[in-house]
Amino acid sequence: MPKFEYDFVGQKTLTDAGYAEACQAADDYSVSLINGNKLIGSATLVSIGKVHGLLTADHVWQTLRKGDDKDLFCIVLGSQLQRFEYPFQQCMPFIVGEYSPEHAEEGPDLTFIRLDDPLKLGTIKSRKLFYPLDSENLKVFSQIPFGRCPWVVWGAPGEQSRRSSTDAGEPILRLRHFAGAGDFIEKVERNEFDYVKIKITSGTHDFPGSYGGVSGGGVWIPIRFSEDPEGRTLKPSLHLLLAGVAYLQIEEEANFKTLALHGPKSIYQAVINSVLGQQTG
Repeated sequence: MPKFEYDFVGQKTLTDAGYAEACQAADDYSVSLINGNKLIGSATLVSIGKVHGLLTADHVWQTLRKGDDKDLFCIVLGSQLQRFEYPFQQCMPFIVGEYSPEHAEEGPDLTFIRLDDPLKLGTIKSRKLFYPLDSENLKVFSQIPFGRCPWVVWGAPGEQSRRSSTDAGEPILRLRHFAGAGDFIEKVERNEFDYVKIKITSGTHDFPGSYGGVSGGGVWIPIRFSEDPEGRTLKPSLHLLLAGVAYLQIEEEANFKTLALHGPKSIYQAVINSVLGQQTG
């Protein structure tokens, strides 16, 4: 396994250009989810072997499924005016950690939605990338100083959406896809899941005042590989490690929010085991 350059990214010396690159890279794997004309939440496009799907919070999936449209939902792939519809009959949810309001903050709250329509999947692949979930990434995570790394949050803040209509009166929901970095607070394990809390700016410097709509979105750590075994020379490209799935905003202080996430163990063990276990079971 190649070494990582800690000083460049891990100790918060990421340049503005590197930060922008990380945000754009996160966008390549990310989508928002709509039912009818209502924003429900965010998700990450991931693959487990030959299986492709959406990784999101379970409460996002539950809300999506109970929306006004009982037959289909929409996946927002980019900033263009679009309506990319996906039928519920052509997807299969794997409830990794079932959401309940009785344990909303403590979790779990995690679901993988397998996408089974080959034509729709082909369209998504032509526009976006699927992040490969590999259990080896847990080893990568253990080798980086994640407590000192920027945690890049991706999602679609509801407060930054706008409603309008076409000349013919058709409703339009305009979403803004946001990416911004937060700081690590803590990581704990409970049963087969791990949970992370990060602190992120809110309401200033183009950060949303509320992170409603970001639930289900991926949270990423940017890393750079070295070109030589001693880690002395950096490769030019920046890589992202999917490190979390946001599921709850916690109100704690002015101009900052705490976000609760499912962490890497939840992603690279619980999700993979759930999907592969049900695939073969």
